[in-house]
Amino acid sequence: MQGSDRWALVRWGGGFFLLIGLLLAVIGLRYLLDYPWPREPIAQLYTILAFVSHFEALALLPWILVVLPLTLLLPARPLVLAVSVGLAAAMLAAVLVDTLVFAEDRFHLSALAIAILGWSTWSFALLYLGIFLVLCTLIARSTWPRLAKISGRALVTALAGAVLVPFLATQALHIWADASFFVPITSFTPYLPLFRPWSAREPLVAAGLVAEERSQEPSLLHELGTERKGVLRYPLAPMRCTTPETPLNILVIGLDAMRPDAVNARIAPNIDRFAAGATRFESHWSGGNGTRVGLFSLFYAIPPTYWRAFYAEQRSPVLIDQIQAAGYQLGVFPGNPPDKIVGLDRTAFRNVPDLIATQGDAEIASGWIRWLGQRDPKRPFFGFLFFESAPGGCKASYPKVTELRAGASKMEERRACYDTAIHYADAQVGAVIDDLAQRGLEGSTIVIITSDHGQEFDENGLGFKGHGSSYSRYQLHTPFFVRWPGREAAVVTRRTSHNDVAPTLLSDVLGCTNPPSDYSSGGNLFTGPEWEWLVASSYTGFAIVEPERVTISSGVYFETRNAADYRVARDPRLDRDVLMRAIRETSRFQRD
Repeated sequence: MQGSDRWALVRWGGGFFLLIGLLLAVIGLRYLLDYPWPREPIAQLYTILAFVSHFEALALLPWILVVLPLTLLLPARPLVLAVSVGLAAAMLAAVLVDTLVFAEDRFHLSALAIAILGWSTWSFALLYLGIFLVLCTLIARSTWPRLAKISGRALVTALAGAVLVPFLATQALHIWADASFFVPITSFTPYLPLFRPWSAREPLVAAGLVAEERSQEPSLLHELGTERKGVLRYPLAPMRCTTPETPLNILVIGLDAMRPDAVNARIAPNIDRFAAGATRFESHWSGGNGTRVGLFSLFYAIPPTYWRAFYAEQRSPVLIDQIQAAGYQLGVFPGNPPDKIVGLDRTAFRNVPDLIATQGDAEIASGWIRWLGQRDPKRPFFGFLFFESAPGGCKASYPKVTELRAGASKMEERRACYDTAIHYADAQVGAVIDDLAQRGLEGSTIVIITSDHGQEFDENGLGFKGHGSSYSRYQLHTPFFVRWPGREAAVVTRRTSHNDVAPTLLSDVLGCTNPPSDYSSGGNLFTGPEWEWLVASSYTGFAIVEPERVTISSGVYFETRNAADYRVARDPRLDRDVLMRAIRETSRFQRD
């Protein structure tokens, strides 16, 4: 091919991918539906510039990295057009799927998201890909005559005006906002896929353009969220435990995504009856908004920011170690395969042989009842049952608990399905509790009923729903009921958390005299102080949760939200003392 034809392909490729960038931006408008539009003009300008330049840059990336070198080396028009169409269609399909995932769960496609997405999502993705292949083919054919003839100067002008200038302006504004903690700009980062705006705090401070004290707040947040590479030192001191001659049995029952307000006579009658004779913890919080991180905080009693380190070293929690050392028999029924996403096989139950992968809540209940009947009655037992019906939605074969009004919203429909799923799981819990009573084990067994995290139905009107998408009280506040032989039923209103469970069992059941700080971030459920702040995690970030505010960081963005309505605080002021204490708490169980 002659040089003129080669440059015609170059001009066409640049123009074609600029058009694809516009299509990406149109699809990406879905990201803005739940975005609270800023009031400040400079933040509004930033949002527009960032949105347009980001999608144009995404579109041009495969052209620069793949199509342009291919054009220069093998300038065959059918080949270049075919590769361009394939890449463009794949990008459009990926962004469309990402908008659906983000609208549903408020996170973008990643290795973890890909692992947990169902087959129906990928079926739609293939359908979208086919549609976009046809669309991009039509665009390529129709634009070839015109785009191939545009001048190089016109192409450079278009690239500069649509991408380069907005991109540089976006980065400049973010650099300033990031250093000065201007949330109306920095809070936009999580709304776009693969969006990683620049930061330059230290140079701005050195130049005197930003106050040093103000710029240190996001720096401290970044340090808190940085993954440590050191070796675990957990516990900090050898455990000193003297188990009583006749220790109490322990049964922990978890219901996936159960909200405290679901515990009532209509939705969860069995748990409601159980709670009436138990100690009710009215302000109990999980350490995470997902199953993996929520269960980590329950068993390890430390921030889930340590999860990767414990998973890598396959280190079991002190609680389970001491339970096994005391001669307990372990009946663990974790629901789905324990290695799926949650990683229980390499963390909490690393040293528990023959973990049982059950299918469905009914099988969990029947499996546990069968195991309990076959155990050695001369030895104490520890049981963990995890019922997973709630996040699965409607159960077609199970009677509805909540009747929907005519014209019910999508969220009302989801809540009705959720209520039915909780009712089904509650029936299984009832069977377990009744069986315990029939065997005469109530007087010798501590029974805990709780959840890994909550479930949100967009109560704040901000687009957050399900779990793993926010650190609001709807996703972190969990039910917690304990029936403890020898303790009267009571109501505890002070703030407690999953971090308090292990210290309570270790000291009050297993006779451990170590201070809780040797192995946990919590205290005793019954006698300890209430928490002033918690480090909570999701699968992609973390937050410092305080009674009045929630400070969130994913490593690439940060924001502070009001705890009451979860709206972004316009001018956040972080408590430096809390930040420093949180940093220490997320690092003291590791050493370099």
